Amino acid sequence: MEVSMWKSKIMVTSNTSADIPLNGEKLEEMTTLKYLGASIPRMLPAPLRSI
Repeated sequence: MEVSMWKSKIMVTSNTSADIPLNGEKLEEMTTLKYLGASIPRMLPAPLRSI
C-alpha cells in the first residue's frame, strides 16, 4: 500500500506536539480539522471532550 505524504496530516488533541515520520519526513501537524463541513479545533471545549 502506498501512503501519500501530501494527503497525510496529524492533529494532536493535547498541549504536546508529535513527531511522526513517514518516509523520513515529518507529517504536517494541523490545528483544526474539517470533517463533513464542520471545523473541529485542536482543543475542544471541556463539555465536548467527554463525548
